[in-house]
Amino acid sequence: MIKENISISQGKILDIGANLGYFCHRFENEGYDCYAAEKSLIHAYFLKKLRLAENKKFKIILGSIFKYKKNQELQFDIVFALNIFHHFLKTKNLYLDLIKLFKRLNVKELFFGSHTLNYFRNKPFYRNYNPEQFVNFIIKNSSLNRAKFIGKSRDGRSLYKIKSYD
Repeated sequence: MIKENISISQGKILDIGANLGYFCHRFENEGYDCYAAEKSLIHAYFLKKLRLAENKKFKIILGSIFKYKKNQELQFDIVFALNIFHHFLKTKNLYLDLIKLFKRLNVKELFFGSHTLNYFRNKPFYRNYNPEQFVNFIIKNSSLNRAKFIGKSRDGRSLYKIKSYD
């Protein structure tokens, strides 16, 4: 679904919460300059090993995306935020950090994968947004201003493409 909806044929991609780097592997093959942001030390360890084994060149940003080039604009053509942003709604501080990230993110297209509504059930989160409310929250706090629903994953998560007017 993502590949079919990308309107930028080259440039810099940031994958927030990259895990083992699936999207960086795939899109580096397509000619993009990829950055994998991963906070988990275990995932980052295997991310590095897989990058080496596959002879890839994508960059790895180890640690919190909130600390990456802190207080500087982050310029990327495409950002993948797939099933990750809801983790930043757990506390007020994380929520405010997410807003600060949106403010310094200069991006042309953002692919947002939402959580399922069951994720928040019986959990004490600072904010609890349904997928549409979350998209509106992103638009309100970023330079992006247009969203398009592009489908649902097999596990029922909604996927959106959010971009600025051309």
